[in-house]
Amino acid sequence: MKYEHLFSPASIGRVTLKNRLIAGPATMSFAEEDGKVNDRILEFYKDKARGGVGMVEVEGAYISAESQGYYRQISIQSDDMIPGLTKLAAAIKENGAAVSIQIQHCGRRAKSKLTGVAPMGPSAIPYTQSADMPREMTEEDIWTVIRQFADAAERAKKAGFDSVDIHSAHGYLPAAFISPAANKRTDAWGGDLRGRCRFVLEVLKAMKERVGRDFPVTIKLSADEFAEGGTTLQDTFTVVKLLEEAGIAAIQVSAGAPSDHGIIDENNRFSFMRTMPMAVKSGPLVYLAAEVKKHVSIPIVAVGRLNDPALADSVIAEGKADFIGVTRSLLTDPYWPKKVQEGRIDEIRPCISCNEGCYNRILSGDPIGCACNPKIGEEYLHVNEPMPAPMKVVVVGGGVAGLEAALTARERGHDVTLLEKTGKLGGQLWLALTPPDRGEIRKIAEYMVRAVERAGVDIRLNTEATRGLLEELRPDRLIVTTGSAPVIPRAMVANAEYITAHEILQKGLTFPGKTAIVIGGGLVGCETADYMAQTGSKVTVVEMMPAIAGETASEERLFFKIKFDRFGVKVLTSTKVETIEGRKVTVTTPEGLDTTEYDVVVLAIGSRASVNIPGLDLSESPDSCVIAAKKAVGRYAGDAIRARKILNGFSEGYKAAM
Repeated sequence: MKYEHLFSPASIGRVTLKNRLIAGPATMSFAEEDGKVNDRILEFYKDKARGGVGMVEVEGAYISAESQGYYRQISIQSDDMIPGLTKLAAAIKENGAAVSIQIQHCGRRAKSKLTGVAPMGPSAIPYTQSADMPREMTEEDIWTVIRQFADAAERAKKAGFDSVDIHSAHGYLPAAFISPAANKRTDAWGGDLRGRCRFVLEVLKAMKERVGRDFPVTIKLSADEFAEGGTTLQDTFTVVKLLEEAGIAAIQVSAGAPSDHGIIDENNRFSFMRTMPMAVKSGPLVYLAAEVKKHVSIPIVAVGRLNDPALADSVIAEGKADFIGVTRSLLTDPYWPKKVQEGRIDEIRPCISCNEGCYNRILSGDPIGCACNPKIGEEYLHVNEPMPAPMKVVVVGGGVAGLEAALTARERGHDVTLLEKTGKLGGQLWLALTPPDRGEIRKIAEYMVRAVERAGVDIRLNTEATRGLLEELRPDRLIVTTGSAPVIPRAMVANAEYITAHEILQKGLTFPGKTAIVIGGGLVGCETADYMAQTGSKVTVVEMMPAIAGETASEERLFFKIKFDRFGVKVLTSTKVETIEGRKVTVTTPEGLDTTEYDVVVLAIGSRASVNIPGLDLSESPDSCVIAAKKAVGRYAGDAIRARKILNGFSEGYKAAM
């Protein structure tokens, strides 16, 4: 069997898993406001279990009111939670997977806006300057929290979970006690490494006393915090030996912790890009798992962008880890394991590590999903069942929104025709993958094209939608996803010689040795500047706002800064373009007016919706339109509404089809 190592059975303590794949925990924010399990959570986890993993690890459950870090986070703080947790554990087991639950105290990362009280930590040190100031825990606080961990473990066992996991990574409370950057205590709970480990060892001891020595308790660790003065890999070698002696059953090896004093290692992008976006290579943390494994004899779980089945299998085969934790890829496609085992690799909807639907939404306090899978979180609605009365659906435009709309409508049993005026499906996905470090987008573009073909959508390339064609097709439903076009400020460019960022990326144009100005420092402008600089241009970026790439995560902005410094890109922020005459650009900077001539002038100041079906009058928000005396319900989706991101295209294409 291919991937035989990945799909061989193995055990964590007394629990035998049918394969080496563990569905990793991700805070979904799907619970009730009091943290109780509901139907949305049940159906989400059922689907994950059906997908074929050996074990499902339920997301971090908070153990007390003051330990909560996320909105609508699952709670395990009282016996009132046991009935819902019992249903959850049973549902996962009934669908073929073993089940664990992660037990979490967010410590100084708890949110006072949720808890109503100041967070607590080993010392009064916030994890970032903008975070709440924690209060230093007293001896009584410490023993109270240890008891709360034990109470939570006992509830998990009563609810039917096969094991529990202590979240001691990413700066949460146990990790903060271990970290010399967060723990400055001089009493028995601090000082040297053994003193800093006392808290987590006492937690483990108390939990084992409640659940029994044979009930598996595992732990998630940041093997290296990649922060100045934080926990290092050398520290972790000692920590894991102490944990093994104390009876820990397995160790998940993660890394990183939020900090204003992060270590930036350009050879290891994960050191400063902790969310593992597509710019980070696959399996960046495997080396940490392999090093930790040398120091213990208990199972090691490797995590971090291990969505390539060949890579995941090789990690097991080479003895670098015993299990593989997969999280984001199971958001994009919960049936990833089953499809891998059955040899249906090309049917896996790929995670592109964009972080738009998952990590970024966690940070914003919203329920999370997936940019490339709009169905996440809707499993409980059972909305994907075939329609009893199929209809004729015409989708205009073969970009992200159009592909998702066509695929969703076809999967529900409708007769779907997709009209694309160019000779290629995928729209602006092909532009988006051109800049450096964006190649993962190719995977979702190729997948979606294969998917609509496999589904039996009537695809008509090089076909413009016109009133005449629509009268011939006579659809019951019309979905318009005609995309967007670059904004061209006519007054500014009346006498200008310019090119748009879209043209450069679409055609892969290069200008080696030429000077270039990119007008607009949003994401597209930054990606274009990055591409041009790395293909030999001397680039200046002009942005009206105080910072570039304002719509991206802070780590992405830092990454642009690092690359711009390396490739000599000059950035002018708080700068307004006044005029462009030929290739002379006049700008107003904080220092005053400046006029410079460039070899290449690039416009990247945004896009606007492009809606035009010759002969058919569509309002800005059409509820219906008349085609050949037949009233067809019409919908816009994606950039045809407003130019935005991949997430919006998938989501709106799906909703329009539904």
